[in-house]
Amino acid sequence: EDKNTACASCYNTIEAERHVAAVGQLWHAECFRCSVCDVRLSSWYFEKDGLLFCREDHWSKFGDRCQQCAQIISGPVMVAGDHKFHPECFRCDACRIFIGDGETYALLERSKLFCGACYKHQHCTLLDTVAKGESISDAKRKVPHSIRLVEIPWSSARTERIRLAAAPDEKLPFGGPGAIGGPTSGCKSVRISEVTLNTDLMSLRVGDKVLEVNGTPVRDVPLENLQSMIENSGKVLQLTVEHDPHLLADQQQQHHH
Repeated sequence: EDKNTACASCYNTIEAERHVAAVGQLWHAECFRCSVCDVRLSSWYFEKDGLLFCREDHWSKFGDRCQQCAQIISGPVMVAGDHKFHPECFRCDACRIFIGDGETYALLERSKLFCGACYKHQHCTLLDTVAKGESISDAKRKVPHSIRLVEIPWSSARTERIRLAAAPDEKLPFGGPGAIGGPTSGCKSVRISEVTLNTDLMSLRVGDKVLEVNGTPVRDVPLENLQSMIENSGKVLQLTVEHDPHLLADQQQQHHH
């Protein structure tokens, strides 16, 4: 049995198209469930010691706990997307350097944290493997879920473009239980709709979710304000982006039907 195609939960084989890849393993979509309440998980999951949790159970079990050491956070906190860390735990898994506020980082599969330099090195190695003729599906499987703070050299004379678009938030249906005050409170997610590829922008993809622009959370900022914050950045533009391969694959499949 090829362990690469066996489900991490039921151990049966997985058909190529219908799987969820998370924390270095594959699962049937049907088997990808919270280890406490057994609810099916979307791409929105939390992981601790190999167990999967929905947001509610992760919160009730770990509360405001550090993603890394699982101890309660009472003082300053470092935030990566929905994940919180003690400042002293926010360090690169590869070189062990502490990652300071506003410094580039990448949190892969919600569990592996790298500083900008180590992530870049790892990313280049990955591109090399793909260049050596690995199949696209294998390569795709290797593009994990990521939350990253990206730094882009910026100048007003530039030819690069980054365009944003508001998308309905897949996790908060308008007026649904998670929506605060219904549709008017800006429950939207902001995604990259267009990006001009040059070396500095290579790591950004259309469809990536933008969480912060220059340290400002996008949650309730009007789209045109965000766009002008990008246009008028000084020498450096900082974006915090979330790349979700499963969500993008689902959207592509819907377009094909």
